[in-house]
This record gives sequence, structure tokens and C-alpha cells, in this order.
Amino acid sequence: GETAQLGKNSGALPDRLQRRYAYELFLIYNAHCVDNGLWDDMDRVNHCLKYVMNGLGPGNAPPRHQVWRSNRCPFDKLYADECQDSTQGEVALMLYAVGKDCNSLFLAGDTAQSITAGVVFRFADVRAVVARVGGTLEKP
Repeated sequence: GETAQLGKNSGALPDRLQRRYAYELFLIYNAHCVDNGLWDDMDRVNHCLKYVMNGLGPGNAPPRHQVWRSNRCPFDKLYADECQDSTQGEVALMLYAVGKDCNSLFLAGDTAQSITAGVVFRFADVRAVVARVGGTLEKP
């Protein structure tokens, strides 16, 4: 099923049975949120990504205002500290904010200081985010 989409070494749960159990817990949690009209941090990030990627306004209506005026990105450079607590979705949102040019995105953090439960940040994953978003990445 859907848990098969997780890679063999995904996140902090390398065991397939543990990932399946975690996914079942997620489904229960997600149903609770939907039933009660609640949002969590990833809902917020996914909501923002949907609008940025599709240029949509509320309810798929035309945007009320243009965030990206004249196809220009809102930031020339973006500097993010403590990014060890960022999810891949948050990194993708930062990358969109600089026009998918990772040379304009500077991430700093210490993975040994992570405080967000469930977030397993690896700087090597940033390259995968860049590839998924369709950004540019020049070798140093």
C-alpha cells in the first residue's frame, strides 16, 4: 500500500513494521484533525506549497493578489539558521521563495541539536529536495 512509498531507510524508522505502525497512527491522527477541523505544521506547509506551486487562491479561485509579481521571486537570498528542525517540505518552500535557485539559499544548522520530534534532517536530503522541486544546483 501507501507505506511502500517510503524508502527502505526512510527517517528514524528503518524497520518496515515500525513504519507501517507509524503510518497507521498517522491515519488515526489525520482523521482526528479532519473531523475536528484542525491543522498541524505540515498541513500549513503543504497548504503554502500548493498555492506557491499552482498559483491558486482559496478554493482554487484565481489569486486575490500576486505573491510572485511579474514571475519574480520574493527573495534574492534566503538565510535559514537552525534548519536541522526543518522538514523537507519547509526546505522546498524556502527553495521556491528564491526561485528554485539553491545558490540563493543558505542553510545552517547542527543535526546534533535537533529538538523537533519526528524530523530527521540530513543535509544530503537537500539535494533530493532540489531535484524534486526542479531547482538548479551547481557543483562548487
